[in-house]
Amino acid sequence: MLVVAVLLCLGVMNIAVRATWTEMDDGVLWRATASDLVAREVAEDSPAARAGVRAGDILLQVDGVPVTSPEDVVKALLAATGCGELGTTSPDGRFTVIEVECLGACGFPTPILIDDDFIENVTPETVPGLLQRYA
Repeated sequence: MLVVAVLLCLGVMNIAVRATWTEMDDGVLWRATASDLVAREVAEDSPAARAGVRAGDILLQVDGVPVTSPEDVVKALLAATGCGELGTTSPDGRFTVIEVECLGACGFPTPILIDDDFIENVTPETVPGLLQRYA
């Protein structure tokens, strides 16, 4: 009986999370070339378009650190938040780092969205300052 009650509670919690979950979409289709990350398409009236991102823009750095792959940005976010790995929450409970699969960014983790703010040209070097601003 206890097992059934626990499973029922977990089911209700899952429904509640799904009902309030929103996924981020920056409105950019990013393409990784041999040496750059390039904005291939930018959707009209998307967060990226409102921030001034245009097709052909190249992501050069995040927090002053050169970005040559999406993984560079993820590593910087994990290190700066103390999350350790994707899907975990920081020790202070303020940040959870997740990677969203192909929602206008095709698996590329930057630009990023913190709360409702779209932030472009995020580099590993700018991550600590961004997190401090939103802490």
